[in-house]
Amino acid sequence: MPSPSDVPTRKYLSWRDVDNAVGRILQQVRGADYNPTHIVGIGRGGIIPASMFLYQYCLSSGCSPMIAPIYARSYEGEGETQRGELQIAVNDLDLFQRAGGDVLIVDDITDSGNTFSAIKELLPEAHTASIIHKTCSTFEPDYHGPVEPNGEKFWYVFPWERTPIIG
Repeated sequence: MPSPSDVPTRKYLSWRDVDNAVGRILQQVRGADYNPTHIVGIGRGGIIPASMFLYQYCLSSGCSPMIAPIYARSYEGEGETQRGELQIAVNDLDLFQRAGGDVLIVDDITDSGNTFSAIKELLPEAHTASIIHKTCSTFEPDYHGPVEPNGEKFWYVFPWERTPIIG
């Protein structure tokens, strides 16, 4: 069992926080004159931000990129807070590889950097975006929301991860 000092403080993000980060990413993408034709959400955490980005991108550009998931999982244990072996499952990998640099990969957070690094090995020309970027990560996405210089001290809880209260 981890000691209390090993357990990071939970930092809860609101839908507004996520929406602001997606808007910031959209501004960065527009500023780079980048026009993805394929949006890939890393499941589970990146699927909702990828959909949010796609919606805002389509509203502002009038185009409609293809969207699809890539499933990656490395956390396990109670509350899925313990890092385990990274597992990746990709459907239609050849489709994304043919699209090359027109693919934007979206995830909720750059934590260790392992997930983005592994997917970039599969899709080396793709661009990357993350809602939260921890500076302790080994990977820096091309586009990102807030930068967290002390990110290793926090366990980020996104609004879609909360247990609904029924009552």
